Amino acid sequence: MNASILDRLIVWSDQSIAGELTVDRGGAMHFNYSPDWLADSDARPLSHALPKRGERFGDALCKAVLTHMWPELSATLAMRFGRAPTLEDVDADSFERFANDGGFGLPSLRRRAAALGASVQSAIADGVAVPGLWEPADLGDLPAIVSDRAGRLALKALQIARQGA
Repeated sequence: MNASILDRLIVWSDQSIAGELTVDRGGAMHFNYSPDWLADSDARPLSHALPKRGERFGDALCKAVLTHMWPELSATLAMRFGRAPTLEDVDADSFERFANDGGFGLPSLRRRAAALGASVQSAIADGVAVPGLWEPADLGDLPAIVSDRAGRLALKALQIARQGA
């Protein structure tokens, strides 16, 4: 294991290795698709936010995507998202800092945050399928929690975009 890497997770999809998620000693996350996954024309990106490419994805994007997959990470995202202590504390300055930290264009980040929140809510409303779970009831309150957080992020993004217009 690389001395700067604290932990690594092999990411599987459709019974194939899709890539590797690493966490360095500073807590930063990075994701790389595996060469075989990139070479397979039938292998789809794991997320619209993680298109198939050979370069690794950085900390801000990994945490943003993973927060929507695993809500337990939302506190981490809130603290990382423009250095706000909670999702409720995210404001226009937070979006600007997050855009700068992640190398995103600010208008694009606001649009994408709003669209991501809306699409997560829509997917949950349509009935989410989680591979490996036999019964939807096994999800418990998770869909409601994710939907609520996605909706709050989308609303924040729209409110801030209106203020900046």
